[in-house]
Amino acid sequence: KTVICLSIVAQSTNQKCNALQAMVGIFLHACSTPENVVDLLSRFGLSVSRSTIYSAIKSLSADATKQIKQAGSTLLTGPVYDNFEYESKHLVPTLEKPHDTLIHMTSGMLLRL
Repeated sequence: KTVICLSIVAQSTNQKCNALQAMVGIFLHACSTPENVVDLLSRFGLSVSRSTIYSAIKSLSADATKQIKQAGSTLLTGPVYDNFEYESKHLVPTLEKPHDTLIHMTSGMLLRL
């Protein structure tokens, strides 16, 4: 409780002191929290705004893309792919797609050799 209170006070005095709020915001984004909840927590000082969350996600994605490209350009990694299927159960069947419950996906990653 003390850390949260101190973090809120620090953010209210300096907008760049928002490490805890940024982590909370990214966590809320990862959990698909509704926008109105994120806005409310932002107003309380417990999270950063939605635009800041989107900027952080964009920046983190750009950094991850750069690191993956660098790792992939060396001969120390190898690509690994996997195809898998997921069967989604519809709560209410529709007339348009009554039998399309199987989703085909491919995942990939780089493994260090």
